[in-house]
Formats: sequence, structure tokens, C-alpha cells
Amino acid sequence: MGLRFEEHGNRRYAYWCTSRSVPGKDIPVSAKTYIGVLSEDGRTIIPKPVDIGSFDAPVLDGCFRVKNHGGTVLALEFMKRLGIVDGLTGAMGDDALAVIAAACFYAIHPAPSVLPPAIDTLHLEGMFDGRIPTPKAVMKVLKDMARVLEAYSGAVRTEGDCIVFPVGCPNRSVVTESTELDPTAPMTVMVATNGGDPLAVGTIAGCADRVDACMLFEEVSSMYGGSKTFFVDRMMGDPVSAFYRLVRNGRRAVALLDGDNGPSPTSFRRFFRGSEGECVTGSDDHDLVATQVSIDLISEGSRVRLVPAGGSDRCQVRARAIAVRDMEGSDENRKAMMSMLDARRRWLEAQVRGPDDLWRWDRRFFEVKVDDGRAVVGLRRNAVRRIEGDACMTMFLTDSDGPDRCIDIMRTVSGLRKQTASMLPLDKRGWIDRGVEWQVVPRVIAMRVRIAISRELASAGEVMTVDDAFRISSGYRVVTTGDRTLTSSYTSDVRRLFEILHIDYDKIAIRKSY
Repeated sequence: MGLRFEEHGNRRYAYWCTSRSVPGKDIPVSAKTYIGVLSEDGRTIIPKPVDIGSFDAPVLDGCFRVKNHGGTVLALEFMKRLGIVDGLTGAMGDDALAVIAAACFYAIHPAPSVLPPAIDTLHLEGMFDGRIPTPKAVMKVLKDMARVLEAYSGAVRTEGDCIVFPVGCPNRSVVTESTELDPTAPMTVMVATNGGDPLAVGTIAGCADRVDACMLFEEVSSMYGGSKTFFVDRMMGDPVSAFYRLVRNGRRAVALLDGDNGPSPTSFRRFFRGSEGECVTGSDDHDLVATQVSIDLISEGSRVRLVPAGGSDRCQVRARAIAVRDMEGSDENRKAMMSMLDARRRWLEAQVRGPDDLWRWDRRFFEVKVDDGRAVVGLRRNAVRRIEGDACMTMFLTDSDGPDRCIDIMRTVSGLRKQTASMLPLDKRGWIDRGVEWQVVPRVIAMRVRIAISRELASAGEVMTVDDAFRISSGYRVVTTGDRTLTSSYTSDVRRLFEILHIDYDKIAIRKSY
């Protein structure tokens, strides 16, 4: 593979030559692509006419490059607004450019990948005072994970309240009767502001179950100042016990509850019988009915039991239990719960031999019939109705917050978890892949950038997505060859996008040179 010149008449023409193996042939097959003509002084290749607004122009060392200028401007502008550029530069000096460049790349291309960031496709020249790093230099800096994480933690230090919650950990739905969560298993956690800005993501070992939930959250949040709200997610092995320990240790906490051994909050409804709810309008304009009651938590060994307030003189923690019902229903929750039930049914068919083998929780939803010696598991007649009702119900425990705050936290975490799934290199277990953990910090920065752009678009009344914004802005490109710089046309849709996002074109425009 390489550059080849061929003379035709008085001109020398440049070709990019490649070869590839073809099944059935003993020798590689060669191919050449016409690039352009060599200038009269022999110093520069004059590129063939191409539509710079397309991706058809080649990107070749020693010839010319087509670079994404508009997408880089968009990502970098919001990184500056968030204070990340100044913060990282102050913490890391010139090495901060490697982290910033990688974050720009991941903001434009969020899909998880094990490949190093191809920052040479971005147009960073003229946008930094320091030396623009090469992809190799970026890899070298990012692989010093401890240093990059420490610098970023210092750069985004917050004094406000923030949420700590797991984004990937062993799910109790896969725990069988004979197994327990491995106490040494790693858990991937996220620290985020109440407003939904991700601050950090990391994997911590040995904190997978209820016993070490407090240690887990304390370890992650120790990097940040201010009081914390600990969000105990239903993914935890025992959110009630984790909530109990946090409150006992003087921490603020909100727990999102599940049933005792499954996806249904049915077992918590007994606390709300006879209670009247108040209407709360959700952020998506859904009418929500919230019911609040006081509830006592009693420790019994490694478990915590819930009883009505004043029902025991052994109560050590009194909390507020909140049930929120979505009056319009939630198709997403309903589908998720039905999917979990179907997975549970298929698992039971492989395990049980008759009705007596069902667990207490399973008997509420499943029935077993024996046909020719084979157990067939099906849903009970009223199970679907019960599940549909439970799908619209969300249960919380809180030491101080009301339903509005609980709903905001739940939706913040749900949105961040979706962002995490699309941005971070998690393995099939939901933990950060150790082989590419160096991507974590720039990807978290990229998440913050994309969330900030999304909010700006929403505030302007735009329905376009962040991907739409990067697709439009990436149409503004730069071609460099030798000492020449060309730009694609500054189209009306790029101009309108930058006006919506309050980006000053005159400050970022690359002047054409010939």
C-alpha cells in the first residue's frame, strides 16, 4: 500500500495503491485510486475535483485530508461552556488536549468501540493553543487511567448535591433459589448531579450486595464535595436493607422498590390501603397520583422488615413510603415487566416438576400443570391484569423527599442509564470492559456534551435529536493539502443550527487559502 506517480504527457498523476486477499487466488489483488495531479513545483498534490460536502474524498497521509470541522466546533463549544476545557487544562496542562480531543470524537461518534479514537478526522487546528496530539499520543495519555480520572475529578468537582447509583451490576432477576450474589463481583456505578449531568463512572470490586452498599457509595462519592443523595436502585440485591443502612449512618437516601422476590410492588400495597393520594403532574404532562404514608424499618439480622408506623417498639428508622401511579399507564414499563415474567416462566419450566415446587412469589402469577410427566408453566388468569396495574405503579422509600423529588431522581437515573448503555464500553455483564476502560473519562465528558446540546435544542423548541445536530454540523468540512486549505460551503442548515445553539460562526470560520 502506498502512493504511486505515473507520467502522462508533461504531467505526473498520483494514485493510491492498495492490495487485498481474495479467496481462491494465491496472490493479493491490487487496486489503485486516482488522487490528483502533482503541482509544477513538485511539492503539492492538487486533488481531483470532489464534492467536499460528501465523504467520497479520500483521507490520505502525504496527500490531502477531509476533516470534520463543524462537528468538532459543536462538541468543543459545549465542552467550553461546561467548564471542562479550562478545568482539564488547569489540571493536566498540555496533556489535557488528548482527553479533550478524544471526548470530541466520542461526542460525534458515541457508539461503543474498542478502537482508538480517530482524532485525525477532526479539524482541531486553530482551536487550541497547544500542540494537537496524534492518535498515538492520545492513547498514551488515556491509558494512564488513574491520572486522567484524578484530573477529571478535580476539574468537575461539585459542591452541590449529587446522586450515586449503579449503572451495571448483577441483577437479582437472574439469581436463583440456590445462588447468592457474589460479594466479590464488581459493580459499575455512576455519580451524577441532580440535574442529570454525569460526573464520573467507575467499576468497584467487592461491593455487589446489600452488606457493602454503603461502602460502595462512600468510596465513589468521596471524590466530590457537598452532601449526597444516595439513590438505591432496584438493581441492587436488597434496596430496602441498603436504604436502612444509609439512613442509619446519617445519609440522605431514596430507594426505588421492587417486590420481595420479583418485579411487582404488589407486596407493598398493604401499607397504602385506605390512604388518599394527591395529583402530581409529571415532567411529561402525565397525571400522576401520589400516596404517602409513614413506615417503620426494623432490622432482623441481615434483612430489614417493613411495618406500619408505630407498629413496633423496635423501630430504629422511620421513613416515608411513596406510591406513584401513572394514570395514563406506561407501555415501556408494561413491556419490561411482561418480558421479565416470560423469562421467569421459561426458567421455571426447566426447573420445576409440579405445583409444589413454585416459590411463594411465583404462585401469585404462575400455575403449573403436569402433562405426560412434563411440567407446563403458564400465567394465572388474573396475573396479566395484576402486572398491568403494577407496571403503572412506582414505589419509593425516602428519608425526607416528597414525590416530586423521587420522580425527578427516577427519571434522571433512567435517562442516564440509557445514555450509558449507548456511550460506554460495557461488557455483556454490564460492567466496564477492563480492556477499554481508558475510554471512560472522555466518554463521560461526551455524554455531558450531548446532554447539554439536547437541552439547548429542547429549550429552543427544536425536535431534532443530538445525532441530527452532529449530522448537520458535520456537513461543514475542511480539506487540507500541502499549504492549501479549502472549506465546504457553509450551508443554510448549518448556519441555522449554529444560530439555534448560539455558536458564533465568525469565531470558528476557517478562511480559505490558495
